[in-house]
Amino acid sequence: MTLFHDDLAFTDLARHAALLTGCARAFLFAGGAAGPVSFGETAADDGDFAARVLAEGFVEEAAPQLRAGLRLQAEGGVALGALCVADGVSRALTAAQRAELQALARRAAETLAAQGALDRLDLDFNAALDSLSDGIVTIGGGGALRAINAAAATMLGVTPDAALGATLEEILPEEGGDALLDAILAPMDAEAVPARQVVGFQGRRLAVQSRAYRLRIGPEAGRLAITASLADVTETERLAEAEAALARDLAEQHRKLQSAYLQLEQSATRIRETSRRIRATRLAGIAGLALLLGGLAAYSLWPAADWGAGETVAAEAGLTLQPQPVSSRIAVVGLLDAGSLVSVVGPFDGLVQQRLFRYGGQVERGAPLLQLDLKDVEVRLREARSAEIRARQKVAELRGWDSGFEVARARRAVAAAQLESSDLAARAAQTRLLLSRGIIAADEHRALVQQQRNQQLQLQAAQNDLESTLARGDAQTLRVAELELANAEAKVAELETDLAQATVRAPVSGVVLMPPEPAGGGRRAETIEVGSRVSRGQTMFTIGALESFQVRALVDEIDVNKVRVGQAVAVTGDAFGGITLEGRVTAVAAQAGGDGGGRGTMPSFPVTVAIEGISPEQRRQLAVGMSASLSIITYDKPDGYVAPPHYVHLDGAGQRVIRLRREGAVREVPVELGISTPEGIELRGALRPGDVALP
Repeated sequence: MTLFHDDLAFTDLARHAALLTGCARAFLFAGGAAGPVSFGETAADDGDFAARVLAEGFVEEAAPQLRAGLRLQAEGGVALGALCVADGVSRALTAAQRAELQALARRAAETLAAQGALDRLDLDFNAALDSLSDGIVTIGGGGALRAINAAAATMLGVTPDAALGATLEEILPEEGGDALLDAILAPMDAEAVPARQVVGFQGRRLAVQSRAYRLRIGPEAGRLAITASLADVTETERLAEAEAALARDLAEQHRKLQSAYLQLEQSATRIRETSRRIRATRLAGIAGLALLLGGLAAYSLWPAADWGAGETVAAEAGLTLQPQPVSSRIAVVGLLDAGSLVSVVGPFDGLVQQRLFRYGGQVERGAPLLQLDLKDVEVRLREARSAEIRARQKVAELRGWDSGFEVARARRAVAAAQLESSDLAARAAQTRLLLSRGIIAADEHRALVQQQRNQQLQLQAAQNDLESTLARGDAQTLRVAELELANAEAKVAELETDLAQATVRAPVSGVVLMPPEPAGGGRRAETIEVGSRVSRGQTMFTIGALESFQVRALVDEIDVNKVRVGQAVAVTGDAFGGITLEGRVTAVAAQAGGDGGGRGTMPSFPVTVAIEGISPEQRRQLAVGMSASLSIITYDKPDGYVAPPHYVHLDGAGQRVIRLRREGAVREVPVELGISTPEGIELRGALRPGDVALP
C-alpha cells in the first residue's frame, strides 16, 4: 500500500482526534493485528512504528505519555492500521470522547480502505498497460510523464521508473527525436483530432496516434493532458514494401509472358502463311507438271490431225481465280536515330564548375549534367534582396505617410506657427488699445505689427511645407514605389530560380549528342568543358530522347513516288538480330538530300520512319547510329486477284480485257493492271471468286 505522509485528510483526522479527546497528540499509522489494543503496547511491540506513521496531529507540545488507541478495520475484519492519542496526564476518556474517537476511527478506516482500493486499481491499470503490445504515454498538465508502459519505454529506450516525472524533452535524444516529439504534441496546436502519423526514431518506424483532453479531477483539474499510443510498424512497412516489390515483379513477368506469347502467335501466323504459300506453289507446280506430262503423252499418242482439237480443249480448262494477299515493298537501308532531340539551354550567365556527363553517354531523366558556378548569382541575389528591402520599406512608409514622421513634423510646425500668429494678433490688438490711450509709444505698436506680418509669412510657409509633404505621399508616388517593389521582387525571384537551376539536369532520358558537323566541312561547334562560359538561353548540348526511335534513310528517285506518309514499315538490323520492329513513314522529303543529284549519281530523297511500340527490352538493344534495314510496304491488298500476263488481251477498242468462264458462259471482262508480283499481274475489275480465266 502506498502511504502519503503529507495527506491533508489523514492530518485533519489526527488533529481532530487530539482536539476531541483533549490530548496533546494523536497518531494515525498503518499495519497491526485486528482488535482493540493499547497504544503503548502497539508502539512498544512495533519496531517499525515510525516508518508506518501516516499523519500526526497535536494541540500543544507535551511529553508523550502513551494512553490508548483503536484498531482500524475494513469490512471482513482486515486490519488497516490504528488511530492513537497520547497525553502527558494519565486520565480516562469520557464516553462521549470514546464515541467521537470511534467515529473518527471509522472515517479513518473508510479513508484507508478507499486509498487501498485506489492503489489496487492503479496496480491493475499498470498491469493492463504493461500487457499491451502498443506503447502508451500519458503527459500531465505540467508536461511531465504521468504514465508509461513497458512497450513505450522499450520503444523510447528508457526505463519506466526513470521516465515517470520527466518531460519528453529530457528523455528523448537531442538528435532524431524532434519528429516524434512533434507527432506526440500535435494535438496541442491542432483544432481537430490529428491523423495517425508515422515517424522515424532510432532506426525504427513508429505510428503515433495522440489525443488531448482536459483533466477533470485532482490538483491539475482543468489543465490540458495528452495520451499517445505508439506502435512499431517497422516490420509492417518492410513487409508492405516487399509485397509491393513482389507485385511489381509479378506484373513485369506477366507483361513479359504476354509479350512472348504475342511474339509466338505472330511467328505461328507467319509460319502458317508461309506454309500455305509453299503448299499452293507445290500444288501449282505439280499441276503444271501433270499438265505438261499429259500434253506430251497426248502429243506422242494422238494423231497430228487430232492435236489441234486437244489443245483447244486443254486451253479451255483455264485458271480459277481466288482472292489472295497482294503486296509490294521497297527495301532501303538507314540509320537509327533518337525519336526526338531536346536542346539543353543555359539557365544563366556563368562558368561551368563541374561536368557530370560524357558525350555519347546515356543519361536518365533528372540526372545532374552540369554544375554552374554560383558566385556571381549569389552577389546579384544579395544586391537584389537589399533593393527589395529598401523598396518594401519605402512602400510601407508611403502607405502610412499621413501618420508618418515627416507629416507629423510639418503639422507640428503649422500648429506652432498658428499659435504664435494668434498670440501676436492678440498682443497687437492689445497694444493698439494702449496706443489709442497714449500708454505706449507708436514704435512699439509698429514693431509688434511687423512681427505679426512676419509670423503670417512663416505660417504660410509652414502650410506650404505641409502641403508639399503630403503630396510626397500621394497615390501616384505610392504606385511608383509599389511598381519598384514588384520589380525588385521579380528580380529576386528570377535570381532565386537561377540559384535553384545551378545544377542542370537532364529533361529526358537519352544520349548526349556531340555537336553536329557543319555542312561544307567547317569547324565543329565547341563542346562544354569545365571552365567554359555559358550564357542565358545558349544551347549547350542536345539530348537524343530514347523513349522512342526513328530511322533516317534515302530512297531512290525511282521509288520515292511510291512512298507515302503513314505507310507501314518493317525494321530489322544485324546489330539487333532476331527483333523485327514496326514503324510508319512520318516524312518524305520533297527535295533530294545528301550527295544525291550530283553528276553521275542518282538523286535520293530523305525518308523518316518512326518506330512504334518499343518494349524496354528492345530499347536496351538499340543505340543511336546503328544501321537498319527498312521494308516499306507501298501497297498491300489482302484480297487481290493475280493472273499470268498472257491471260490479258486487248479488245477491238484497245481496252484490256480478260476472258472469263462464269456460270458456263464465256465473256470478256474489262480489267485494269495493278502491281507485278512473282505469280503474275494484279487484276482490278469486276472479278469474282471462282471465275475461270481463259487464255
